[in-house]
Amino acid sequence: MFRLFGKKKLFFLIDDDDDLAFIVSKRLKDEFHCNVKTFHSLQAAIDELHHTTPDCIISDVLLPGENGHDLKIYIDKLPIKVPIIFISQLPPERIKNDLVHIPKPINFERLFNVVRYNLGEI
Repeated sequence: MFRLFGKKKLFFLIDDDDDLAFIVSKRLKDEFHCNVKTFHSLQAAIDELHHTTPDCIISDVLLPGENGHDLKIYIDKLPIKVPIIFISQLPPERIKNDLVHIPKPINFERLFNVVRYNLGEI
Protein backbone atom coordinates (compact mmCIF):
# COMPACT_ATOMS: atom_id res chain seq x y z
CA MET A 1 0.00 0.00 0.00
CA PHE A 2 1.19 3.54 -0.60
CA ARG A 3 0.35 7.10 0.30
CA LEU A 4 -1.02 9.45 -2.32
CA PHE A 5 -0.50 13.19 -2.61
CA GLY A 6 3.16 13.45 -1.55
CA LYS A 7 3.96 14.56 1.99
CA LYS A 8 0.55 15.93 2.97
CA LYS A 9 -1.35 13.81 5.44
CA LEU A 10 -4.30 11.90 4.04
CA PHE A 11 -7.49 11.46 6.01
CA PHE A 12 -10.39 9.20 5.12
CA LEU A 13 -13.74 10.64 6.15
CA ILE A 14 -16.75 8.29 6.16
CA ASP A 15 -20.19 9.81 6.60
CA ASP A 16 -23.47 9.47 4.73
CA ASP A 17 -24.49 13.06 5.54
CA ASP A 18 -23.20 15.13 2.60
CA ASP A 19 -23.51 18.46 4.38
CA LEU A 20 -21.68 17.29 7.49
CA ALA A 21 -19.01 15.54 5.41
CA PHE A 22 -18.41 18.78 3.48
CA ILE A 23 -18.04 20.82 6.69
CA VAL A 24 -15.80 18.28 8.43
CA SER A 25 -13.64 17.90 5.33
CA LYS A 26 -13.19 21.65 4.98
CA ARG A 27 -12.35 22.10 8.66
CA LEU A 28 -9.80 19.25 8.54
CA LYS A 29 -8.16 20.70 5.43
CA ASP A 30 -8.00 24.16 6.99
CA GLU A 31 -6.60 22.91 10.30
CA PHE A 32 -4.16 20.23 9.09
CA HIS A 33 -3.40 21.35 5.52
CA CYS A 34 -4.14 17.76 4.55
CA ASN A 35 -5.99 15.87 1.86
CA VAL A 36 -9.36 14.39 2.75
CA LYS A 37 -10.94 11.59 0.79
CA THR A 38 -14.65 11.32 1.56
CA PHE A 39 -16.67 8.11 1.40
CA HIS A 40 -20.38 7.59 1.92
CA SER A 41 -20.11 3.92 2.86
CA LEU A 42 -17.76 1.69 4.81
CA GLN A 43 -17.40 -0.64 1.86
CA ALA A 44 -16.11 2.15 -0.40
CA ALA A 45 -13.52 3.09 2.22
CA ILE A 46 -12.53 -0.55 2.75
CA ASP A 47 -12.10 -0.99 -1.02
CA GLU A 48 -9.79 2.04 -1.08
CA LEU A 49 -7.75 0.65 1.83
CA HIS A 50 -6.54 -2.06 -0.57
CA HIS A 51 -4.73 0.69 -2.53
CA THR A 52 -4.09 3.56 -0.12
CA THR A 53 -3.15 3.84 3.53
CA PRO A 54 -4.48 7.01 5.17
CA ASP A 55 -2.87 8.68 8.14
CA CYS A 56 -6.19 8.77 9.99
CA ILE A 57 -9.80 7.66 9.51
CA ILE A 58 -12.75 9.64 10.83
CA SER A 59 -16.03 7.77 10.54
CA ASP A 60 -19.63 7.99 11.59
CA VAL A 61 -20.63 4.97 13.67
CA LEU A 62 -24.05 4.48 12.12
CA LEU A 63 -24.32 4.36 8.35
CA PRO A 64 -27.22 2.94 6.31
CA GLY A 65 -26.95 -0.84 6.62
CA GLU A 66 -23.45 -0.59 8.10
CA ASN A 67 -21.81 -0.16 11.48
CA GLY A 68 -18.54 1.66 12.17
CA HIS A 69 -17.58 -1.03 14.66
CA ASP A 70 -17.19 -3.35 11.66
CA LEU A 71 -14.60 -0.98 10.20
CA LYS A 72 -12.48 -1.24 13.35
CA ILE A 73 -12.70 -5.04 13.27
CA TYR A 74 -11.64 -5.07 9.60
CA ILE A 75 -8.73 -2.66 10.08
CA ASP A 76 -7.47 -4.52 13.15
CA LYS A 77 -6.93 -7.55 10.88
CA LEU A 78 -4.79 -5.58 8.40
CA PRO A 79 -1.00 -5.29 8.65
CA ILE A 80 -1.34 -1.50 8.96
CA LYS A 81 -1.96 0.71 11.97
CA VAL A 82 -4.36 3.56 11.24
CA PRO A 83 -6.01 5.58 13.99
CA ILE A 84 -9.80 5.61 13.73
CA ILE A 85 -11.88 8.34 15.32
CA PHE A 86 -15.62 7.83 15.41
CA ILE A 87 -18.22 10.57 15.40
CA SER A 88 -21.77 9.77 16.39
CA GLN A 89 -25.03 10.97 17.84
CA LEU A 90 -25.21 7.76 19.87
CA PRO A 91 -24.97 8.20 23.63
CA PRO A 92 -21.54 7.20 25.01
CA GLU A 93 -22.91 4.06 26.66
CA ARG A 94 -23.84 2.71 23.20
CA ILE A 95 -20.27 3.12 21.90
CA LYS A 96 -17.88 0.23 22.46
CA ASN A 97 -15.27 1.07 25.08
CA ASP A 98 -12.25 0.52 22.83
CA LEU A 99 -13.38 3.12 20.27
CA VAL A 100 -12.21 6.72 20.18
CA HIS A 101 -15.45 8.70 20.02
CA ILE A 102 -16.40 12.34 19.46
CA PRO A 103 -20.11 13.11 19.99
CA LYS A 104 -22.24 15.04 17.53
CA PRO A 105 -22.68 17.93 17.26
CA ILE A 106 -18.94 18.03 16.71
CA ASN A 107 -16.75 20.22 18.86
CA PHE A 108 -14.02 20.84 16.29
CA GLU A 109 -11.34 21.88 18.77
CA ARG A 110 -11.86 18.58 20.58
CA LEU A 111 -11.80 16.66 17.28
CA PHE A 112 -8.56 18.41 16.24
CA ASN A 113 -6.93 17.61 19.58
CA VAL A 114 -7.98 13.96 19.38
CA VAL A 115 -6.62 13.74 15.82
CA ARG A 116 -3.31 15.32 16.89
CA TYR A 117 -3.05 12.93 19.82
CA ASN A 118 -3.76 9.88 17.65
CA LEU A 119 -1.21 11.04 15.07
CA GLY A 120 1.38 11.37 17.83
CA GLU A 121 1.63 15.14 17.43
CA ILE A 122 0.83 15.91 21.09
